[in-house]
Amino acid sequence: MPSNIPVTVTNDVADQNYAPISTLQRIDALTIEMDHGLQSVCYHFVPKKRNRRLVIYHQGHGGDFSLGKHVIAKLLDADYDVVAMSMPLKGMNNKPEVQVQRFGTLRLDDHKKLALLPRDRGHPVRFFIEPVVAVIDLFAQSYSEIFMLGISGGGWTTLVSAAIDPRITRSYPVAGSLPIYIRAEDSRHWGDYEQTVPELYSVANYLELYIMAATGHDGTARRHIQVLNKNDPCCFFGDTYKLYERAVATTVRKCGNGSFSVLLDSSHRSHAVSHWTIKKIVDDMGLTN
Repeated sequence: MPSNIPVTVTNDVADQNYAPISTLQRIDALTIEMDHGLQSVCYHFVPKKRNRRLVIYHQGHGGDFSLGKHVIAKLLDADYDVVAMSMPLKGMNNKPEVQVQRFGTLRLDDHKKLALLPRDRGHPVRFFIEPVVAVIDLFAQSYSEIFMLGISGGGWTTLVSAAIDPRITRSYPVAGSLPIYIRAEDSRHWGDYEQTVPELYSVANYLELYIMAATGHDGTARRHIQVLNKNDPCCFFGDTYKLYERAVATTVRKCGNGSFSVLLDSSHRSHAVSHWTIKKIVDDMGLTN
């Protein structure tokens, strides 16, 4: 799945925000250039001791991936390289002005505005996924495995990326999605622009995306563990996952060489990756398939 998206690498950047992480050797910055002047600025965190596995960490709507510094630190402590990224228009990513026919000058500072961009080169939802594919293209030959972990909108990005790119062998979306039929029962679950784009979900609904993200390809085993916060004040809370977990897991097993499960975190009351969850994920990453 070659992306041919330009990526500029700046080696050994200084960012004191991550200086307290004792297992960090260096940070390289990646700038991914997309259509309409959109940029995705990522950090490649290189640990002092490396296990030849890469974890892509994706932050949600809250802003910069520095909000997940505790997650990044735990992954580095476990000897994983980490590429951290934010959603479009968030964190260090830019908010360009574009000229849109029939609408005029449009400053891209909200995800809803992406819907107004021309579609001659693809649907605007691609701007959420292209940076992930570009990173995988850049590093696919450098690591034995690539995993992905994200929170909230980053959890949604983790799901969709794993569904379309089988090079992600294990994926862990946290507080990232529920099927549309469950969202329809409670508006707090409905989500942002990208969560309900009809053009995407008419092709593959959420249950199908879960199956795609978990199913192995060409003999490669894959695993998708959906993490939901039981007492999340934002969204995707409770235990409605029981309505679909068994059916999805059974279908994945029938497809072969993959597994799907849901992990319910009741250790806190926030919309975040808890210390309990990151420990569970790091433990799972260390297991052999």
